[in-house]
Amino acid sequence: MQLGIRTGYDAMKATGSLLQFGKENLTDLPSQKSRWMEPIPGTKGSDHRTDMSLALASLGQGSNHASPIDINSMTSALATGVWMKPHLVSDKENGAREVKLIGKGGINQNSLELIREGMVRAVNERGGTARLAAIVETSVAGKTGTASTGQSTGDTHHGWFTGYAPAEDAKYCVTVFLQGADSGGKYAAPLGGQVLKFALSNR
Repeated sequence: MQLGIRTGYDAMKATGSLLQFGKENLTDLPSQKSRWMEPIPGTKGSDHRTDMSLALASLGQGSNHASPIDINSMTSALATGVWMKPHLVSDKENGAREVKLIGKGGINQNSLELIREGMVRAVNERGGTARLAAIVETSVAGKTGTASTGQSTGDTHHGWFTGYAPAEDAKYCVTVFLQGADSGGKYAAPLGGQVLKFALSNR
């Protein structure tokens, strides 16, 4: 949270924009525009420049909204260094839009490698939150999440896992969202690992 505050609004907003948050990503799938570091429409006091908002955003909490396809495209970009416009395999556009992450105004190589290393350790080291996504055949990189809904009853949390494999040369990327599953590490991570295992065994 302290690091998020030190990073500041402008840098966090710019990085989210680089990863296409808050933009219309899809043309061939129905989707809702994600929201990143923006005031909630029709509300007061939702200035994302405050220390509290920056701290919450750094943990993936607060009023930011993203769909599984947003998170998946972000994960794929972190794995490859290039953000690519999502598309249906049966309807791929020629010359699909690509955005390079590394370069002027982007993410430096060292930062990208640190992110990747953290995702590998989250899955493959003892005590990692995504440990249950590990598979024997190859190294998986991943990140879990537990999203608060803001509700006091019913489904108060949703479980997330997003990851890719092989970690050293990504071929497949998967994002799992489980409504009301509470813990991303306990339920979403093992399901994500099984999807990656199936994809790798059938390529």
